[in-house]
This record gives sequence, structure tokens and C-alpha cells, in this order.
Amino acid sequence: MGEQPEFTFQPGSVVRRELTTKGPEKYYHYGVASEFYHPETEEQMIYQLGGPYDGEAPDLKHRMLTKMWPTATPGGWTGTHVGLTRLERFAELKDVELVIVPNNPIPVLERAKSLLNHRGWSMTTYNCEHYANYCLTGDWKSEQVSVATNSVSKKAGLAALAGFVAWLAS
Repeated sequence: MGEQPEFTFQPGSVVRRELTTKGPEKYYHYGVASEFYHPETEEQMIYQLGGPYDGEAPDLKHRMLTKMWPTATPGGWTGTHVGLTRLERFAELKDVELVIVPNNPIPVLERAKSLLNHRGWSMTTYNCEHYANYCLTGDWKSEQVSVATNSVSKKAGLAALAGFVAWLAS
């Protein structure tokens, strides 16, 4: 019987890779290290919400989404569901870093699998960080959304204050 390859990340661990940098803030794509290997490449598989996934987009909606938000490497598509992807595809040519290793990976993996194929990705209410935090803790939260929302609120508040001051001065 063949020897199993070693996992890159302990199953149940939350991992992330840089998604984009907008101003001073960095944004990340999150996933949960699975207990599975890809059958052909023997790479560890990652549970994630969104994408990228291997292969061709399954329908017109996802082909259009992939054109708007292309994958970094050929042969992939952007999704809007929870699924499994190879670690290399998840990485999208960037370093993947470990966020946290849970004390008990079993509930993390159970929650990750309970949402497989669930659809409805939303940047503000149902994104990859929400999913990873839910898997880890059972709480649906995203620090990135909080930071972005606070940034927008501050800018809107400053704009309103500037408008009020201009009105007072007139």
C-alpha cells in the first residue's frame, strides 16, 4: 500500500492568501485546510467559498464572472459556492499563510463540509472570511468587512462634516 503524502497544513486549519491591496489595507482570500488530497496531484485540498476552481465555468453566469474576476492561472474559473479546490489553485501564484490551527479540527471540518455546494456568495454578508470563521468558531463574521465598512463610514462622515462646514461658511 502506497504512503500518503504529508499535508501542507493540518486539516481544519484556517489559511489565507493575499487577494489585493487597496490603499493601506490588505485583503485576503480565506479557506479551511481539508483532510483530502487531490487524487491526481496528491495536493492537499482546501474548502473555500468563491473560487478559484479547476476546469471550465459550468454556466454563462460563471463564465461572465470569471471574465470580470479572472483566475491568476489558466484553466480555472471563479465560483460563488462552497467547494473544494487544490492548494495550488487556491494559492493563485501567491504564498498561502497559516492563520490558525484549531485545538480540535473535527467540528471545524464538520462545519466546513456541512456547507459544501452552498451558493450565494456576497462580498458583505457571505464571503470567504465569513465562511472560514464560521467553520472555525461557529460565528459568522468578517474582520475585512468591518474594516472596509468603518473606512467607508469615516469617509462618509468626513464628507458630511465638510459639507456642513461649507454650508455654515456660506
